[in-house]
Order: sequence, then C-alpha cells, then structure tokens
Amino acid sequence: MQFTFKSPTEIVFGSGSIKQISEKVEEMASNHVFVVTDNGVKVAGILGKVVKLLEEAKIQYTIFDKINKEPTIQLLEEALDELKKSGAQVVLGLGGGSSMDTAKAAAILVKNPGTVINYLKGKESFKNPGLPVIAVPTTAGTGSELTRFAVFTGIEIKTKYSFGDYKIMAKYAILDPELTLTLPPKMTAGTGMDALTHAIESYVNYAAHPISEPIAMHAIKLVAKSLRKAVAKGDNLKAREDMLMASALAAIAFSSTRVGIVHATSQPAGAHFSIPHGISNAIMLPYVMEY
Repeated sequence: MQFTFKSPTEIVFGSGSIKQISEKVEEMASNHVFVVTDNGVKVAGILGKVVKLLEEAKIQYTIFDKINKEPTIQLLEEALDELKKSGAQVVLGLGGGSSMDTAKAAAILVKNPGTVINYLKGKESFKNPGLPVIAVPTTAGTGSELTRFAVFTGIEIKTKYSFGDYKIMAKYAILDPELTLTLPPKMTAGTGMDALTHAIESYVNYAAHPISEPIAMHAIKLVAKSLRKAVAKGDNLKAREDMLMASALAAIAFSSTRVGIVHATSQPAGAHFSIPHGISNAIMLPYVMEY
C-alpha cells in the first residue's frame, strides 16, 4: 500500500469563528488583504461583516466581487491583475468554491511568472510559494477551503481546466456555520450533493486508504443525517454545522484520493451548459453508482 496524505491548512471551526479573520491576518504581519467574493455574499451582508472586522483592526483591503458560479480563465486573469495592482500581502476567499478557487489560484500565480493557461495545461509548474490564503466558505459543499484543486472554464472551447498542487492550499480555513444560514434551499441542496459526491467518490476510489476512508464515511453519514434538514429549514444551525463539517471532511478525503467518474462526466455539463457543479454531480451520481 502506498499513499500520500497531506493537509497543511489550519482549520478554525465553529459559530462566530469569522471573528478570527483579523487575528489570522495580523499573525502573518500583513496590513492589506485582497478579498475575492461574489455579489450574493455582498447582498447577504456577509461581506459587510468581514469589512467591519478588517476596519476595526485597521487592516487595509481591496475587494474583487466579480466572481460568478462558473469562473472562467479570463475572470481569473482579471482577478490576478487586480491583485498585482493592490499590493496586498494576503488573499481572502469569501464565498463558495468559485471565490475560493479564484483566491487560491490568483495567490499562487502572482508569485510565479508565466501565463495562466500554461499552468492550467501543465506546461509550467509552480516553483514559488504563493501569497498566504485565508479561505472562508459561505456554502457547504465544494470544500475548496481544504483542497489542492481550483477549477476554471475556458470560454472558447468550453473546457474545464484545473490546478492540482499542494502549493495552492489555503493557510487558514475559517469555517463558520452561521455564514451558511442564509443560503437558499436550491443552493443548499446543490452544494450538499457536491459534498456527498466528493465523499462517495473518495470512499470507493482505488486510491482510498486507511486515513481517507473513515473521513469520507463520516462525511457521508453527516450528509444523510442533515442535508434534508438544512434544505427544509435553513435556520437549523445544527444541520448547517453538520453540513459544513461534512463538506470539510469530504474535501480532506478527496484531496488525497481525488474523485471519479461522476466528476469526469459532470464537468463537461458545467462547461457547456453552465450547470452549477453540485447540480451536475447530483444528476450524474445515481447513473454512475448503478454502473
């Protein structure tokens, strides 16, 4: 048996843990944060809470809030340009997987010369560590805060490309279930199915090992227990807590084993038809399990 299990990210979990953002920035001796987020997080008032925390700690910030549900390579390049202009020393990904993926990718690219597409196609590899990243999920599903992956869509040929390097992993992951309380039912269901798919595909993977298997199985049990509760009653904090934990555990598991056929078949659907990733996984999961 041979496997690699590596998790360099410090996890801060629990209600109210968002308050530790300023503390983590200060630990890195930084006074300027580049915040990557989306309009939904802004409308929900979550971005305002983070800005207030930064201002109270007298930490400068630059906000990039153009993230959409399926980030493109061009959007990543735009975020990278804005990061370079800002001079920020820390990147904060606030939102779902799209925001956190963009934050992780921009943070590593800013410290490594070359073109984005060459890195995505594997023509170049990262030689230098990136800027430190703080990942703060507002959904429970992608697990991007704890993985070595970041996925982007090419507009011209509608193909998904991904980074897969331990160097892009966040330094800190702050998981506050209270940030997921306002997530709409449809998005709660879609992201929850993403977490379930991650866990199942890790558990049955040929690369599964004695560390990944119990982690993935616990994630499956948490989803089975709490996803329907979180969809039916969004303000159920215990269900939201379970789902955020399930997402994190599934991410830890599949970051080591990778995923499988569900993701291989669902990604083209997302690239060609802009179907949210969790929904396309949910569509394909029963067919792959039957196969």
